[in-house]
Amino acid sequence: MREKRERCDENIGIIKTQPALQHQVFSLRDWSRSIRIVGKRGDERTLSLYWFVMFVILTIAIVSGVALFYGKPFDVRGAEASVLADALTTCVVQQGHVNAAVFAEGADLEKVCGLTFDDASRSEYRRKGQYYASVSVGGVEVRGGNIDAPYPAFCNHEGSFKNIPVCVKRNLVALDAQGTLTRVDLVAIVAKVEQNG
Repeated sequence: MREKRERCDENIGIIKTQPALQHQVFSLRDWSRSIRIVGKRGDERTLSLYWFVMFVILTIAIVSGVALFYGKPFDVRGAEASVLADALTTCVVQQGHVNAAVFAEGADLEKVCGLTFDDASRSEYRRKGQYYASVSVGGVEVRGGNIDAPYPAFCNHEGSFKNIPVCVKRNLVALDAQGTLTRVDLVAIVAKVEQNG
């Protein structure tokens, strides 16, 4: 331990006696101070960039939130009607042939196709049927959903669909039980007028 102190004292003595070494030591100290100052400025610049990015993100979030709240409401009835039409197509036409079980005597479209025509969103909408589906093959028609409502009358309406039901029609060609080509007409309607308004 004593030897280390003596060596340090010798080195300090050498530095004190030789002015060139003394200058180098002080320049290293000055250099380390300048690094510290630059480091602090760099921290401030990085911090100000971080705050700017946070300000931009916050501004975008507020503007998009206000636009979503006061903007036009989303109307997904067209997508719901397309999904219902796809489910009907999958049920009625299987591997290019018409499913005879759908057109059997007393067949229920909801049970045969595994569909649910009930609206489970709110209790006031459960009373009224919001869905209607119709399948027609060779003059035989099977209907499901709210069959008492005049929904099919709205299918040929042009213009705004805000206050009327949305209708999706599909026309297909498939093989019937005898192996001949027959036309299959599908109609899927989603009302939900009160929910959309």
